Amino acid sequence: MKFLRTLLAVSLALALFLTYVPVPVAAGPVLPQTVRIGLFFDDYAHHGASQLNLSGPGGLEIGLRGVSGFSLLKAVPAGSTATASIAGGHIVLTGGGWSVNVPGDIFVARPAGSGQWVNVAEKGCGYRGIIEVSLVGQSLRVVNELSVENYLYGVVPMEMSDLWPIDALKAQAVAARTYVASNVAKYGSWGFDLTDDQYSQAYSGVNAEGNNSRIAVDGTAGQILVYNGQPISALYHSNSGGYTENSENVWLSALPYLRGVPDPYSLGQGSSTDNWTVTESTEYLQDRINSLLTSSGKSSIGSLTGISILSTGVSGRLTKIRVDGTLGSTTVTNDLIRYYLGELDSNLFQIFRDNNVFSTGQSQSLTESQGLGGKYVVRGNGEVDQLGNTGISIAGSSSIRQYGSQPADYTFQGKGWGHGVGMSQWGAYGMAKAGKGYREILAYYYQGTQIMQ
Repeated sequence: MKFLRTLLAVSLALALFLTYVPVPVAAGPVLPQTVRIGLFFDDYAHHGASQLNLSGPGGLEIGLRGVSGFSLLKAVPAGSTATASIAGGHIVLTGGGWSVNVPGDIFVARPAGSGQWVNVAEKGCGYRGIIEVSLVGQSLRVVNELSVENYLYGVVPMEMSDLWPIDALKAQAVAARTYVASNVAKYGSWGFDLTDDQYSQAYSGVNAEGNNSRIAVDGTAGQILVYNGQPISALYHSNSGGYTENSENVWLSALPYLRGVPDPYSLGQGSSTDNWTVTESTEYLQDRINSLLTSSGKSSIGSLTGISILSTGVSGRLTKIRVDGTLGSTTVTNDLIRYYLGELDSNLFQIFRDNNVFSTGQSQSLTESQGLGGKYVVRGNGEVDQLGNTGISIAGSSSIRQYGSQPADYTFQGKGWGHGVGMSQWGAYGMAKAGKGYREILAYYYQGTQIMQ
C-alpha cells in the first residue's frame, strides 16, 4: 500500500454508479481503542535498532510500566536527548552526564506534556502516544503505542495527499481504520499489531499529519466497513487503470465485497500511472526469473525462450502466464506475475517482443503479440510452408527487416499501479471531484458493505 505519485486537478464524468449506499448500523466492540505499531524489529524484511535517540518538544518521561502504573526512571527536559544503547547484554540510557541501567531491559518514553510527542531520531519522526523499547536478542525492538484515531492522523496523509478532496480523504480514513479492525495482532508474535510500512499501512507519525487528514479522521471517528457484521479486508491501491479486479484473481480468497468494477474515475486525473511502458532485456528477465525460482527451491528454466498469457481476470489483468526456457517451463499466477517480470506497476499490461510481427486479440482489449514460429506462408509458386524458429527477413515497400528467432527485449505496456483490488485511491479522488460523498465511494468499491460505528 504506497503513496500516490502525482497530483493534478482534473474533471471526469461518472459513467457508472452503484445505487447502494452504506448506512451506519449498531457496532460491537470490534475496533480497539489503541494500536501498537512496530518501528524497529527483526524479521525477514526488517531490522531491530542498535541505538535509539529520543527527545520531545516539551520534554520526556522515561520509565517502567507495571500493574501499579507508570514508574519514572528519568525526566528528560526539552532540548535534551536520551540515548538507549546495548551494553553488556542490557539496555543502558545515557544523556547529558547521566546514565541509567534499565531494569528488565524494557522501558517506555512518553511526552512530558499533553498534546506532545516523542521524537525518534533514527526514524526522523515524532510519534504521539508512547514509545516502548525492549531488548530482543541482540537488538532493540521499538513499538509506538497510541490511540487508533491518532494513528490514522499519520496514516491517511501517507496513503493519500492531504490536498485531495475531503470526501476522498474520509473514504481513505474509513478504509484505513477498517484495516486496523481486521488486522489487529497481525504481528502478534513480535509483540505488536502492525508495521509502519507497505507490509501494513504507511505511517510516519506527526511528521505526516495535515489539517485536511485530521478533519477526515475526526469526521469519520470510529467508522469501519463490515460485511455480515464483520470487519472487511479493506484493501486499496493507487490506480486501477480503469477496472478493479476480483480478489481471487490477485490472491486466493474470493470475497463477495471485493468484486471487479469498471472504474473510469481512476483515469485522466493526472496520475503518471494511467499508462506506462517498461522494456527489459531477455537476459535480465531470464536471470530474474531463474533467481526467483531457484531461491524458492524450484528448477531453473535456463535461457528464456518465451512468455505466454494463459488467463486474464475480469479487468483484463494477467492471472496466469507460462514462462518457457531451454531447460523447461514454469507457470506464474496472480500478483506474482508483475514481480517475476521486473516489479511492474500492475498486472494490467500487454506484452510485446522486438521480433514480433503478428498480434492476436485477448479478452478486455488485452493483446499479446506473438512471434513467427509456427506461422504459415504462401510462396509465390503456390507452395505453403510452416515457419520454424529461425530468423526470417520480411521485404517491405522500402526496406527489408530481419526478425530473429528469439527476442532481445520484451516491452510491457500497462495501466494503473497496484494490485487493483478494492478501492482505487485515484478513483476516490475522481469520484470526490465529481461531487460524490465518501459513503458512495466506499459503496462502489466495497460492494454490499455497511458502515459500522
